[in-house]
Amino acid sequence: MSVMLWGALWAQVVAHAEDADEAATIVASIEEALDDAVQRLGSVAGDSSSSSAQAAIDEVDAVEDLADALEDAAGDDATRRIASDYPDHVEDFRQAAEALVELKDEQDALEGHASRCQQADEDLIDAIGDLVNDRDFERGIDEIDDLADDGESEAEDVLDEVEDLESRLEDLRDDAKAFDVSDGPWGAVRSALASAADEVHAAFARSAAQTREACANLQKGDDHPAVKAGLASLEALSKLHTGLVDDTQRAVERARGAWEDLQDDFEDLDVDLRSHLDHSKDARAMDEDLLDDLIVALCGLDHERDGDEATRLADRLASDAAARAAEELEGITDGHTELFESLKRMHTRLHQLSDSIVSDRSRMSSHPGLSDASDTTRALVRDQLEELEEIGAEVEKARQRRKSQFGRLGSDLPALMNVAGLARKGANNPRIRAAMEYGRDQHEAMQRDCDAAEKAVPNGQFDCVTFKDCVVWEIKPSTYDMGKARSQVQGYVSGVNQLYSEVGDNEWDHCWDSDGPTRGRGFEPRIITYPGCTPSSVDP
Repeated sequence: MSVMLWGALWAQVVAHAEDADEAATIVASIEEALDDAVQRLGSVAGDSSSSSAQAAIDEVDAVEDLADALEDAAGDDATRRIASDYPDHVEDFRQAAEALVELKDEQDALEGHASRCQQADEDLIDAIGDLVNDRDFERGIDEIDDLADDGESEAEDVLDEVEDLESRLEDLRDDAKAFDVSDGPWGAVRSALASAADEVHAAFARSAAQTREACANLQKGDDHPAVKAGLASLEALSKLHTGLVDDTQRAVERARGAWEDLQDDFEDLDVDLRSHLDHSKDARAMDEDLLDDLIVALCGLDHERDGDEATRLADRLASDAAARAAEELEGITDGHTELFESLKRMHTRLHQLSDSIVSDRSRMSSHPGLSDASDTTRALVRDQLEELEEIGAEVEKARQRRKSQFGRLGSDLPALMNVAGLARKGANNPRIRAAMEYGRDQHEAMQRDCDAAEKAVPNGQFDCVTFKDCVVWEIKPSTYDMGKARSQVQGYVSGVNQLYSEVGDNEWDHCWDSDGPTRGRGFEPRIITYPGCTPSSVDP
């Protein structure tokens, strides 16, 4: 071989060796760039921006230039494959990494969404609290419903945005993880890219979960705990309002209706009483011849009673009075008895109505729910109670008139009993008047020491009750039939025991004690007498 030929061959060998060294250097630069990209991708999740992801793209973009340079350098099959395939890998990576950049830019897109729901929830709770404290249930219930709807709408708006972002970021994550090249150092790049996409998406998912949690109660609308509690509180006030107002209204209507019925009957009774008294007055024709005998009869009467005494006097007069006087007496006595019974029934009805009104007013005034009721409810109840009080005042006036009626009828009874014997001079005879008034005066004098007097009980009206010794007293003239007197007072005992049966802080409580005056048997009957009058004692 010639020297010239050998020199040419050697020059070719040296040139090939230099190209191989250059290819190795380029491959090393490629691997270094990809390794830097992996490092950049590892920082993406912890960064506050997408700069690390963008830097990874820049690192990989350099690989494309190095691959082009590698194509001109001598190398083996592996080198040639790098030069051929890596530009495509770079393009695939760039598309996936750009999705990661966008994913990272949207990671904090939900910032402020949770606080929107939190603030709306706090505002809702505060507004409900104000409405409940205002206790205006009619306005409050409607406004809480509106607030619940507004809160639910706000939550739905926020969550709709969350869902839209979730869908978009899931697509971006999937696009970033779509890079599937695992050739050589690209495997590490692929793994780092996928991890970065998952971590960034996970951070977003946590934010989405926090937002959903913040909006959870608000999204419930009417089922929001504060809404349910507020509505329950106001609905309880509404129910309390209905119960209190309806109850007092019924009490007022019941009292008004009963009072209207009583008024008509009361006025009719008053008319009948005036007519009876006028008739009785006209019938008082007195007979001087029977005066002394009549005074004797009058002095033996208990002028506070009407039953057996009236019968006794009627019997006494029947044999002495003229036929006309006897007929008048019979009619007037029957009318007197009927009126007396009517007055007793009226007394009972007035007493029952008065007690009912007092009971209703007391019950409603002290109703435990009244202090919890709204101002509107309390005002309505107060107005109705005032109306009930006005009705009660009218009933009390009627009771006082009823007492006057009893007095007028009672004062007429002695005169009625005197009709036959006093046919000419009437009740103006001073001796007759003195006899009539004597028994009443004696009763009044003896009743001054009574704890209770002239109260109606089922069998009549007792004269006197004293609590200290637990006694029902019957006051009678000394000339009275004591057997009848005992029977009369005995008949009042059960009624008095019932009237004073309530034990608490009362003057009569000891009457029911086993060591009390009556050994726990309640009240016992006794008779007390005053000297009966005589014809001479009532002379002018």
